[in-house]
Amino acid sequence: MLYGKTTAALSAVFLTLLLLSPASGVNSNFGTESSTGEVSIAGKYSIAQAGSLTDQASLGLGTASRKLEASSDGQSTVTESISGRDSSKNSFSISKTASVDGRLQTSSSAMATPQGGLLSQETDLAGSGGLFAIQSDSPSNTMAAAASFSDDGFLSSTISGAAQDRSALVGGAQVMGVSCFDQQSADILSSGDMGMTVSGLYMSGDGVQKFGLAARNEERSGQTAQTSYGTIPADADEDDYANWNDPRAYVLQGYRWTNNPNLKLYLRTDTALYAEGLSSVGAAGGIAIAANAWDSPTRNLFANTGLVTSSGYVSVDRYDGRNVHAWKKVYSDALAYSRTYYTTRSDLKVGTYYRALESDVVYNARWGWTTDLAKTRLVRDSQGNAIPEYSILDLQTVATHELGHTVGMGDTYLHSLYKYDLAQIMGFYNAPQRSLGLGDAAGIKKLYG
Repeated sequence: MLYGKTTAALSAVFLTLLLLSPASGVNSNFGTESSTGEVSIAGKYSIAQAGSLTDQASLGLGTASRKLEASSDGQSTVTESISGRDSSKNSFSISKTASVDGRLQTSSSAMATPQGGLLSQETDLAGSGGLFAIQSDSPSNTMAAAASFSDDGFLSSTISGAAQDRSALVGGAQVMGVSCFDQQSADILSSGDMGMTVSGLYMSGDGVQKFGLAARNEERSGQTAQTSYGTIPADADEDDYANWNDPRAYVLQGYRWTNNPNLKLYLRTDTALYAEGLSSVGAAGGIAIAANAWDSPTRNLFANTGLVTSSGYVSVDRYDGRNVHAWKKVYSDALAYSRTYYTTRSDLKVGTYYRALESDVVYNARWGWTTDLAKTRLVRDSQGNAIPEYSILDLQTVATHELGHTVGMGDTYLHSLYKYDLAQIMGFYNAPQRSLGLGDAAGIKKLYG
């Protein structure tokens, strides 16, 4: 379904698109021109059974606005955008996508003139393969954020976009109960060429799933780093690839630290830590051993002495120049997550990679934790789901995985073939594993030598 551009001398044109499910492959485009420039509003929708969509647009001379509401239960995707260009050919655009195989609820309002626009929205997703993404482009900069989960997950986002001379993102996003984006994150990113990733694990059924968020601000002089993957044999398939411990099975995030950074970590000592039955000495020791797994005789990522400092006066999940590990309760099945900040400034790149600045790790206090392998256990209910309050996880295994994100490694278990290589520490948590796989070792060598 297509609506073209109008230049009619009308005070306003109102167009309403009301669809009851199913609505697959529907497109809408509205636009208007005036002496000051042009604006347009576009949408692309695929709504499953038991869903509905209302898209209402209002066009005036050089102005456009929209109100959109969509809900569904099934495989659905809603994409919308606003854009404009003034008489000097300066342009802007704001786009949003929400997609999930499950429950989708999204609403938004947007307004645009040739000089700028605003897209305010609220989105809730639950099910499998959830994705929320928003991007704002302006003559000065681009700001973007994308949140996702794999299977049996949920997220809520109020991240909204604005664009005029500069782009901005405001609002927040929670994925699996974790606050992944807030106003402080937005302020840090908008201060210059900055990026942030949140990468976490959660338990679902008999497997571990991934959730996270990636956000960045790039000034117009910035360059985009590319994610690098190992190479899979062209004739490999899911059956013959399983459990290979293949040195090609790795993913790189696109950032890294400087050569031999001698990173130091902090352990927050508080009631959340001690409630796990862990001592500060034991927890710090487990985290230090996990960090050293990523080092080698020729690669010194982590400090040789004083690697972990225990302190009750450090904060986690905040950009303060410290790499902090801490426990706090997250009301979901999330195991742990890392939050890493990096700069996207081209003059600060390390080779072809963005430069990492800080990385915190949070362990969910809803689970039990131990440094003793003999005490680890997963207790499941009658449906096969792990029960956090009765299960005990190996700290060193999870810390090794999350510190992989700290140094620039990505998750392998979302890749169509890598996910079957269970020998990689950057893959599934299916049992305690305290050493790197051949793919992990190859990936960290590619990053740092």
